[in-house]
Amino acid sequence: RGHNVGSLFHMADDLGRAMESLVSVMTDEEGAE
Repeated sequence: RGHNVGSLFHMADDLGRAMESLVSVMTDEEGAE
């Protein structure tokens, strides 16, 4: 069970990083317009 929880947190961390870079890319595009 502990391993499943650990991998779940790891996936959430990866998802958070992906959302962060996606938001920064969208913000950069808005500023460039």
